[in-house]
Amino acid sequence: MRRVAIVGYGALGALYGHAFSQVPETEIVFIADEKRAARLRQKPLVVNGSPFSYQIETPESAAGEVELMIFAVKYHHLPQALKDASSHVGPRTIFLSVMNGIDSEEMIGEAFGWEHNLYGVALGMDAVRIENRISYSTPGKLLFGRAKNEQDHDEDVRRFAELCDLASLAYEIPQDMLRSLWWKFMINVGINQVSAVVEAPYKLFQRRSHARGLMREAMAETILMAEGHGIDLHEQDIDAWEGVLRSLSPEGKTSMFQDVEAHRKTEVEMFAGKLLKMAERDGIDLPVNHVLFELIKAKEERYL
Repeated sequence: MRRVAIVGYGALGALYGHAFSQVPETEIVFIADEKRAARLRQKPLVVNGSPFSYQIETPESAAGEVELMIFAVKYHHLPQALKDASSHVGPRTIFLSVMNGIDSEEMIGEAFGWEHNLYGVALGMDAVRIENRISYSTPGKLLFGRAKNEQDHDEDVRRFAELCDLASLAYEIPQDMLRSLWWKFMINVGINQVSAVVEAPYKLFQRRSHARGLMREAMAETILMAEGHGIDLHEQDIDAWEGVLRSLSPEGKTSMFQDVEAHRKTEVEMFAGKLLKMAERDGIDLPVNHVLFELIKAKEERYL
């Protein structure tokens, strides 16, 4: 892949931009509106202490279509990001979202079609961004593919897997990608939201604590909703997440905790907000996520 576009230059966008920039003859392009592009030019990205080579292009300065487009923006920025990215899209552009939640792929599919649209889950990284500097101890693992993956993967899946191999990024192509998507959603509903409320890094959740118990309760409500939508999640999936959690840096912070610390808008609408809308339609009560939603919105009211 000669041109790889990253839409969003937060912790995840910078991590993957840096990783793919190590692949010979691959040009990394960050797509941003003129205001964000100016900030990025003024303060270039530094990942784990090292600068890296990339281009910055605006919707008006597109230097041609890209072969791969990775969306790594905040949920509330996605509608505008889709418009900004359209000038870089060609008939064979592959799309991948590493965003949290369960509906960014649907929004990308509505904008650009489903033919080259892959599902994606970024798991196990502990990247932290402070201004233009991003640091992490592990890049984690990418899960990607179609909703259902056969043993013989299609061309788009194979091409992206080859790029990950060249970038030395760990990945997995699950047979049931929708289950993997909901599993990551369950994780974020728990760890992201509770860490934002208590304003604590991973170490609080790596030992027995009230926060860890609350995390599990929020995840259990997600499993309840998943079962009603034909997704095979169960309590053992929470235990599997705790195995991943123990491998993370104790001082690492979730993206939502980082948002609260920096007084930014959070993605609570994508987590508890999404669950509560689904629960209302289905006539189900989710008391833990209701309280988490109200607490996080109350935090936002202090500074937005």
